[in-house]
Amino acid sequence: MSDRGILPKFLGLRNRHHTPTYGILLSAIGVLYLAEMSFAEVVELLNLLYCFGQIIEFAAFVELRRSRADLERPFRIPVNTLGAALLCFPPLVFILIIISYSTIYTLLKCVLVSIAGGGLYFVLQVAKNKGWVHFEDKYQDGRSATEGLSGTSHAGSDRAMWESSVDENTALYDRKNSSFAAESEEEDSKL
Repeated sequence: MSDRGILPKFLGLRNRHHTPTYGILLSAIGVLYLAEMSFAEVVELLNLLYCFGQIIEFAAFVELRRSRADLERPFRIPVNTLGAALLCFPPLVFILIIISYSTIYTLLKCVLVSIAGGGLYFVLQVAKNKGWVHFEDKYQDGRSATEGLSGTSHAGSDRAMWESSVDENTALYDRKNSSFAAESEEEDSKL
């Protein structure tokens, strides 16, 4: 996420093994938070966080259908705003049933994690705007994941980025394969 400019650049710094050390340490803090919970509580917490995320996605879907109906999309569901809300209603009821089966302890932890995540987002925005830490988008495709909606499709730049990655991995595989083949031929010639 630091490669995309969502988190500060220092979290994406990599060691000699190309591992993002500070990012891993930050993830370890999250694991330590979960360590005192039983496995069932961890599963319940993750289910609740997923449910909260789904509620946010449904709300965003209906709100974007209402406020930005003209926004370019890769596909369009042929219903109006009321239809979009009705489409989200059955899964929303199911999510509320899942939440109702949760323990108060896990529900409170989930709310705490959600509030902390929202607070961290705003702290990162202030840090970015005031220049306290450096953010960098390594892909330089002209968009930032934190700038909000621009109203245009970026599928072309994402595809180009993916194709570039595939080309690099293919070249690396070919180099390794050719050196392995050369070593095998060398060993065969010794026999």
